[in-house]
Formats: sequence, C-alpha cells, structure tokens
Amino acid sequence: MTTAKTVVGVSALLLGLAAAAFAEPYALVAGSVFRPSGHTLPGAKVTLSPEGGGKRREARTDARGEFAFRVPAKAARYTVKVTAAGLKPASQTVQVQSEERVDLLFLMEAEK
Repeated sequence: MTTAKTVVGVSALLLGLAAAAFAEPYALVAGSVFRPSGHTLPGAKVTLSPEGGGKRREARTDARGEFAFRVPAKAARYTVKVTAAGLKPASQTVQVQSEERVDLLFLMEAEK
C-alpha cells in the first residue's frame, strides 16, 4: 500500500470517528400496530406530535406493523397517533427523558 493511500485511509477513519463523537444524542419512540384480529398492520399512518408545538412528523408502519421515530434526547412529551382505513384512530402520549427507547403497542379497533 502506498503512503498516500495510507494517509487517505487513516484520515477517513479519523473523520468518521470525529463525526460520531459529535453526533447529537437521541431517543427512540417506537412501536407495533395490530389489527383487531391480532395480526400486524402494515401501512398504517403514524403521526408524532411534540406537546407544546413543534414539527409534526409522519411515517408508515413497515411490513411487520412497526414504526420508529428518532427524537432529541431531552425531556419532552409526544403524542403518537395511528390511523388506518376502516379502523378507529388511536393515540398515546409518551414522555421521553433522555437517551432511551420508548416502546408502544397499538391494538386497533374496527369502526362501527
């Protein structure tokens, strides 16, 4: 290996380590969504809204009915709302304190 390649490789490694050291800490608000039958619900719309205002974020559940949002690792409350065609909307409020993972479970109900 030439000296130039070695210098480039070491520089890239150090740059990557520096970026990781300055990465902002985060928490994870995650969960699973189930149909009334107990089967997972892919494609449900999930909305994360910070209490007291702030940017609302949206996602869809994956093929396993799961979702996840990265949020700042500081004390905050969020409302998580799940909607899907033919099912009643469901929501839960969660409290994040620091770098942690908060897991939610939604068992949807059929609309009447």
